[in-house]
Amino acid sequence: MNKVLGILACVILSASAQAWAAANTGAPRSYYFEETARMAELRGDREAASMLRALGHGAATPPPELSSSAVSDNPDYASEYTSLRLRIRQAILSPAHAPEHQWRVDRAEADLHLVAHELEKGHRASSAFLQKLLTDASWALDHQIVPLGADVVIVPAPTAWIQADPSHVQVGRSSVVTWGTSNATVAMLNGEATDLAGSKTVFPTEPMRFDLVATGPGGKATAFATITIYHPAPTAQIEVRPSVIEKGQCATLSWNSTNATTVQINGYSESLSGSREVCPDATTTYDMTAKGPGGEAAASAVLTVIRRTEPRRYRIHFDFDESVIRPDAVDTMTAVARLLRNNPEMRMTVEGHCDWMGTDEYNIDLGMRRAESVRDYFVERFGMSPTIFDLVTKGEREPIAPNAHPDGSDDPEGRQMNRRAEFVEIIQ
Repeated sequence: MNKVLGILACVILSASAQAWAAANTGAPRSYYFEETARMAELRGDREAASMLRALGHGAATPPPELSSSAVSDNPDYASEYTSLRLRIRQAILSPAHAPEHQWRVDRAEADLHLVAHELEKGHRASSAFLQKLLTDASWALDHQIVPLGADVVIVPAPTAWIQADPSHVQVGRSSVVTWGTSNATVAMLNGEATDLAGSKTVFPTEPMRFDLVATGPGGKATAFATITIYHPAPTAQIEVRPSVIEKGQCATLSWNSTNATTVQINGYSESLSGSREVCPDATTTYDMTAKGPGGEAAASAVLTVIRRTEPRRYRIHFDFDESVIRPDAVDTMTAVARLLRNNPEMRMTVEGHCDWMGTDEYNIDLGMRRAESVRDYFVERFGMSPTIFDLVTKGEREPIAPNAHPDGSDDPEGRQMNRRAEFVEIIQ
């Protein structure tokens, strides 16, 4: 029953095609290809529609030979197609038929090109649709439009070539795709109509393939070119300045990378480029690894830490008979507080000193009050533990400048130098 219905449908379709043809005799060649292209579009095949329209605007082109796989997959349709292909080829290459029959050749050519497309794509069309196209082509050619025994002109087969330069390109950089054909009337690049020869520049971000199909009176030729891509290798740079410090001091670690997506320094993730302060207790090597799609790179920097043999000393001064921290001492106090924070094991001796004005007993007491004022400032202002500091008073016993001139007169500048507190690092 299904077979009978299929044959009946073909007969109806063929009859309607004959009626249509009678009404459209003498239309331009592109008209018949446009009608066939619309049938392909109704089936959702835009690639076939584009191919047919391109062929319709070119010179007459014999439909191509079927591949071996298309023949083995569809032996019945392939046999009928091959027979009709030879007839249409003779009609195209030996146009001895009357001009009034040219529309038949154009109609059959369009039908057979779509049949070849369907069979090569794995017979996507229904049996009724394929049979309709073959029946229409057979009906159009069922007239004596070519004298029997007419010589067939041998038309050279088309050729096609295409290349990409370079064919292996860094991501984001350009490659020029160039192609050419001979003996062709239509060229399709990746399924779209294009010039018979030309070039274009592409910027691939992934592998690309370009398929060129050249079709002409002598058949079809194909060629392809591919572009592969690669990612640039990452780079890594790291340095530390200064490269040698004393224990308790700090240095600046700087790094930079290119073509990387991740950066690690000593096993910890970092920004791709940056800098930070480092204050290690011992000599440290900073190993950097930069990784990206193109691989990985490594670099390292060494910060040498040396231990002091001489203690650090800092000094601030006081007003006469005062133990209050002066504004000009704040920068020194802040620097010492920073040093102590960076070296939590460090301890300091705070010495209180005086000039020679007043009694020895008074100056001993004043020196201690100055040492205590320093300690309290660190505790209250910077949150330091009071146990960090050993307090000592020297009174007037260790001047660093003369309290009087050689003639015995008072030396105010010298006495100002002696009114001080000194912070001395305790070397452990």
